[in-house]
Amino acid sequence: MNVVEILTEVKSDIRQTGEGGFTDTQLLALLNEGYVDFCRFTECREKSTEIVTEALHGSFETPSDFLESRQYRWSYNRQIFPRAEVTLDDDDSNEWEFRVADQPDSVVYFNWKNNRLYPIPSSAGTVLMRHAFIPDDLTLADTPDIPKVYHDALVDYVDSECLFIMRDFTSAADARKSYDKRRLKARSQSNQGQRTPNTLVSQRPVTVFNYKSWDYRYRKR
Repeated sequence: MNVVEILTEVKSDIRQTGEGGFTDTQLLALLNEGYVDFCRFTECREKSTEIVTEALHGSFETPSDFLESRQYRWSYNRQIFPRAEVTLDDDDSNEWEFRVADQPDSVVYFNWKNNRLYPIPSSAGTVLMRHAFIPDDLTLADTPDIPKVYHDALVDYVDSECLFIMRDFTSAADARKSYDKRRLKARSQSNQGQRTPNTLVSQRPVTVFNYKSWDYRYRKR
């Protein structure tokens, strides 16, 4: 479906006819909100960004369109994992900020758009980041750049937001449940073929994401 078809279906679902309801501009804003959420959660759209770091300089900024990280690699081979400042503060007091090593093993989410490598690498290198990115805002002339089978999920999202605004909370909750269900299904489908069993670091190609290790060391915490 293109954007016009999506908005037409939304108007039908919320029984909006004639004037006095939501404008196309308002519905489009809600659609773009759902579009970003869908892309972030389902992992169906991502790209890679390479960042060069200097020796003894562990800080780097995320790209302007960064939405959520998928994988970090140091100098193309070593997989490194995100950690929070608070866990390092608990484990290593404040000394972790000055620790230096040959290679980092973690990316610390330090501040808005600012990340730090831990330990600080003693030599120059590259951080290869795979990440979800903020898609361009849709217009009435566009079609969402996701598989067509998932377009109904975007309809459910806009339905739920409109119905909440209309204070039809029961219908809004049902629409939201439908969106969450479609979104979860899309996530499992978009991950097919990307999961890989644990292997030695030297055996992991740059394009493969080790989900088991990521889930164990980051998501479950």
